[in-house]
Amino acid sequence: MNEYKIKICGITNQIDALHAVDAGADALGFIFYKKSPRYVSPNVVKSIAANLPPFILPVGVFVNEEAKVVRNIVDECGLALAQIHGDETADFCESLGRPVMRGIRLQDRNTFLAMAEYKGRARVRGFVLDAFSQDLHGGTGKIADWELAKEAAHSFSFLLAGGL
Repeated sequence: MNEYKIKICGITNQIDALHAVDAGADALGFIFYKKSPRYVSPNVVKSIAANLPPFILPVGVFVNEEAKVVRNIVDECGLALAQIHGDETADFCESLGRPVMRGIRLQDRNTFLAMAEYKGRARVRGFVLDAFSQDLHGGTGKIADWELAKEAAHSFSFLLAGGL
């Protein structure tokens, strides 16, 4: 039996967070990438995360951020995971010393090779597969190649993102 988990990303306020939880979200994503239209400050996220029901996982989404900044925000906001979506290496993810979900833009089977670099690392708990975009790191709203995702499921644990 498959067990599905739902993460709603791009939460920017308490009302939306509670609506997402009421709709069945298991995790909420908060974007700390300042170029994103869904960017939210650590102070706002700290307040939202402190008022979430038990067992709802708050997740911070980062793109090419310094390790020290990621660690500080994860700790300050009480986040369960750091979702890393830029050009960060497997070693960078390990250096965080915090649980990580690695965002991957699913382009073709070569993507599996990139995923293999992260698999088995103690801090990398799984992946977030998003549609490939040359210009965006994630949040495209486009549907990923589900046939490739089905192939990836034989070897990797992941969440599907975008255009669902």
